[in-house]
Amino acid sequence: MEKILFIEETEETPLIKLDSESGLMEISGRSLPENASSFFEPVHKWLSDYLSNPAINTTMHLKLEYFNSSSAKQIMQIILLFEQLHLKSNNVKILWFYSQTDELIESRGRELKNLVNIPFELTQF
Repeated sequence: MEKILFIEETEETPLIKLDSESGLMEISGRSLPENASSFFEPVHKWLSDYLSNPAINTTMHLKLEYFNSSSAKQIMQIILLFEQLHLKSNNVKILWFYSQTDELIESRGRELKNLVNIPFELTQF
């Protein structure tokens, strides 16, 4: 596994930064790729590998401006991987950032938070 997975942001895909040494991870921007499953495949693979040798603390920053329904499914799968890690007694935290004027992103964050058993904070910026 590479120590860092970095995928540059485009108009249709989010920035992805995953760092196995620091345990700091970020997905930010807009996510509306034509094929979300294909776009997120390397992220799922990297995170699956990370589960076998995680950092002491793992924090995922989700700063999504917009995401379509197929991206929502992929994001949920990512959050479920973090839940697996949390259930193994690892220190895991999800930080969901939303604009104070974006009720939809805030509401989606609340929905996801209620679906998992993991430290999940909603943070307004």
